[in-house]
Amino acid sequence: MGVETNLDEILKNLVEKFNKKVEESEDLRKRLQGFNRKVLLKLDPDGFYYAEIRDGKFEEFKKIDSETDTDIKIETTRDVFLQLISQQLSPLVAYVNGLVKIKAPLRDLLMVKELFGGF
Repeated sequence: MGVETNLDEILKNLVEKFNKKVEESEDLRKRLQGFNRKVLLKLDPDGFYYAEIRDGKFEEFKKIDSETDTDIKIETTRDVFLQLISQQLSPLVAYVNGLVKIKAPLRDLLMVKELFGGF
């Protein structure tokens, strides 16, 4: 359970940092106004995490039992995910090398970049 709890905390902190960044940036807030998406994060071997974005504000990720239909789907391993959020690995490098698979429209890909970058 320790790893899962740590991952839950990491996801919670990631969401808090993203929401704070949106709060503090009028430009980002305007760009994300009306941005409503369902997000699925599939981390191997940990499973599935689901969150919603409403008006550009992330709600907390919740662990779910199985894959569900979403607007944005991000697949990777726990190790790659941790490297991404600690900025030890560039999202672009991870994506180009197939370490991360993202299924989303282009505008949503830019939001994913905001989520993983700049912290």
